[in-house]
Amino acid sequence: MVQYTFIFIVLLVIISLFARKSLWIPNSNNKIGESVCLFLLCSMSAFKASTVGNDTHEYLRLFEMGKDALMAGTRYEIGYLYFSQIIWKISHNPQVLFIVYSLIFYFSLGRYLWRYSSMPWLSILIFFSYTLFGFSMSALRQSLAIAILFIGFDFALKKKYILFFVSIIGASLFHSSAIFFALCPLILRLKPSKRTVSLFIGSTLVKLLLFGNLLDIIFSYLPYYGHYQEGAYFEGGVRLASVLQLLLAILFLYIGYISYKKLPIDKASTEKDFLGHLVVIQMVVVSLSILCLKVNILDRIVLYYSTFVLLLIPNAISLMPYDRRKTWGRLALIATFLYTLVILILRPEWNSVFPYKFCWDEDFLTIY
Repeated sequence: MVQYTFIFIVLLVIISLFARKSLWIPNSNNKIGESVCLFLLCSMSAFKASTVGNDTHEYLRLFEMGKDALMAGTRYEIGYLYFSQIIWKISHNPQVLFIVYSLIFYFSLGRYLWRYSSMPWLSILIFFSYTLFGFSMSALRQSLAIAILFIGFDFALKKKYILFFVSIIGASLFHSSAIFFALCPLILRLKPSKRTVSLFIGSTLVKLLLFGNLLDIIFSYLPYYGHYQEGAYFEGGVRLASVLQLLLAILFLYIGYISYKKLPIDKASTEKDFLGHLVVIQMVVVSLSILCLKVNILDRIVLYYSTFVLLLIPNAISLMPYDRRKTWGRLALIATFLYTLVILILRPEWNSVFPYKFCWDEDFLTIY
């Protein structure tokens, strides 16, 4: 908890020190500060100890298997198995796995933010405080899939659907749940309107009524996750994060929606259209987050869409008047910061990222 707060403050100080003008001015040139922050987070990911991250020990075990991992018939996707094996052939040092992974993920993340966010510095702070950083420290396979889909999003926007579905296939080779992002082109066809809101409300009610059948379909495609039905993910004890996540999703949707609706009706612009896409995507996040109240494991699917909050909040507030921009931006930052802080206080073992430790501070690898 103390480390989390300290790192958040450090990131904020770095961004402030390198700012040439007010941080709340859209597209202000602060690439040096933003680059330093991303480098810091990337370094923490690359040089983490084996105890950092719930799944780290499993990825280390798989890496230590070397070429035997492909022949062992593990439950992991073939793309990740080859990724791990190629790195193993280059170096048997398991830390190299985390270094290569971190360079790929943060390169894709930085490209994504600098291309689409009006305030990349705010996106970086939300990335760290909205549990996305913690997730990326543990879930290597899905984070690599997300890194591929950051690029795939380019193709969806440009309506290059063949290349988009190639990216979906590529991401699915690292995490099979990436197939659920294939709905993105259909979602981008919708606009934030009363009709769209009604559509999502109706579809959410239908999904709740047919929840059992939908779950069977999901587990038939992702059989590995079927064993979670007997675990904590289907018990009430893990729902605190889901409730808080839903409340945050609603808050983010509200911020995006009021910003979009305040724009002149007759104003047609790239910024307005893009914000409209982000608002509709956030409607998907709210809809799926409601289902997560029943089964927490579905947040793995939500994550492909909730990462767009890194763009939604900066782009939404950048179109507001200056005073309102600061108010809503600070509210979003405080909300995301407190969200993770509350989880760390009540569930300190969550994601096992904090207390953080560097690899050179441990005497031996934790592999079991």
